[in-house]
Amino acid sequence: MPRNLVMSPFSYVAFELCMKLMENGQEVIGIEPSLSCIDKGERDEKELYLGRNANWILHSLEEFSLSSSEESVLYVCHLNTDWPTIQEFLEEYKGGLCKFVYITTPDQRPFMDIREWSESNVWIQLPSIYGSWQPEGSFFERSLLSGSFPFEEYEKENRQDILYIDDAVNAILEIAELQNGAYQVRSRVENHWHEVLKEFGYRILYDTNGVTDDREQTGDDRIHYTDARIKPDQGVKMLRRHMKNVRKRGLYPR
Repeated sequence: MPRNLVMSPFSYVAFELCMKLMENGQEVIGIEPSLSCIDKGERDEKELYLGRNANWILHSLEEFSLSSSEESVLYVCHLNTDWPTIQEFLEEYKGGLCKFVYITTPDQRPFMDIREWSESNVWIQLPSIYGSWQPEGSFFERSLLSGSFPFEEYEKENRQDILYIDDAVNAILEIAELQNGAYQVRSRVENHWHEVLKEFGYRILYDTNGVTDDREQTGDDRIHYTDARIKPDQGVKMLRRHMKNVRKRGLYPR
């Protein structure tokens, strides 16, 4: 079985991906760049979670090496501030047997097209994500912490679709089994983003700003529909409970 390598394992999506892979009984090797976009307290808390599992191994990016003949899957979430170092690492190993799974959010464009390096590499474009360890400054974090509607963050949000973090990770693992291509993840839930918003107590008239019909795709991007197993009421309830727990340990506000 190929080894699972996860770049920047303490970042938002990558952390949950590590947890899911180990829940499935698989070994995970986290590769941590020297510069991190994660608050130290949050990073240490996540390391405690991951370190409890015997299938977890952590290396620094500087000390890790990868054999060109080794079959492995490297998950890269484009969320880290040390991107130039990560890019150099990817360039070094692009000719080997390692499959690259490159993950971005709706408004991010890749600095490189990893699909050109191998017929197995995939680029995954996630919709908006909400759930445990919500990133600092995100709309949903501000909604729970500020006590007032965060209009500025709302305007920045891509409101085309949304997934709870667990469902997003399931979609990543589904697509990682596919062959070369760019995949846009969709939930099939009508007005999903605004249905989640309602669970926060806000009832804003649904608007189509930033919402693109799938038929307006360009290039060779493919739509990948995934099951939204976590319903909005359930997801928001879990997010509230998580933030309440971590605030007790002094991690919010940061």
